[in-house]
Amino acid sequence: MSISSSLFRMAALLALSAPSPLSAQEENPRMETEADDDYGRCMDASEGITSNMMSCIGIEQERLDNIMSEKIIIIKQNLLPKKAEHLDDSQVNWLTKISKNCWKGLPHDLGYYGTLEMLRYSGCILHKTNQRIDWLNEKYPGQANE
Repeated sequence: MSISSSLFRMAALLALSAPSPLSAQEENPRMETEADDDYGRCMDASEGITSNMMSCIGIEQERLDNIMSEKIIIIKQNLLPKKAEHLDDSQVNWLTKISKNCWKGLPHDLGYYGTLEMLRYSGCILHKTNQRIDWLNEKYPGQANE
């Protein structure tokens, strides 16, 4: 990997996300570290090419979405119907909120949305999904953990 692609990857990763709480990793360190390694290897192999980086983000987002969906299914099995419905509503509200918040964080004054903005937006969604998984683990201890 060239120095410029390493620097670009580092800059993109810094722009994409901030460190997330470790509660999910502490609950199941193997799950998180293996996935993080796969994501890191994918980003390393991307060589700073936007389409490759977006592919890595997409793969990781799909993995996190699957984890979150499985957790919600397990949690809802242990809730009264009204509380399960409330959790569904909460998920819809959360998705709407993160989409708006991640989009608001972009520099819209440029008049166009380039590749870096899309990387930042996708990275923000990825980070917020990690946070939501952590929240589910904390809010529903013993139910949401795999």
